[in-house]
Amino acid sequence: MKEEKIKVLVVEPQKKPRVEVIENTLDAKREIVQGEIELVELSDTADLICNEEGKYIGLEANRRFGNDVLVGTFLIVGSDGSEDFCSLSEEDIALYMERFGQIEDLKQEDIPEICYKIYGFE
Repeated sequence: MKEEKIKVLVVEPQKKPRVEVIENTLDAKREIVQGEIELVELSDTADLICNEEGKYIGLEANRRFGNDVLVGTFLIVGSDGSEDFCSLSEEDIALYMERFGQIEDLKQEDIPEICYKIYGFE
C-alpha cells in the first residue's frame, strides 16, 4: 500500500543532508528537485531522485557520484521494489547521511561534459 507521506533525505548544494517528511507525490518530488525527475537506483532499498535536466539548465554542482557530479538539490527515497516510493529505513538514513554528509567544494567546471554517442551513423 502506498504511503501518503514518506521520510526522505534531502541533499542541497553546500548544505548538510537533512531528513524531511514529504507528500508521496510526483509534484512534491518535482518541487524539491526543481523540475522533472530522474531516478537512480542506489540499492534494493533506496533510490536517488535528481533533476533530469539539471546539467542543461546550469544547476549548482552538489556532490560527486562515481565519475559524475550531481547538480542541484536531490533526494534519497526508500524503495520496496514496487512502483511506489516508501520511507527510508533508519539504516539507510544513517548510510546516506554519512555518504553525502561531507560538503564538497565543487565548481561548475568540475561537472563532466554532457555528451552522447549516436551509433549507426557514419
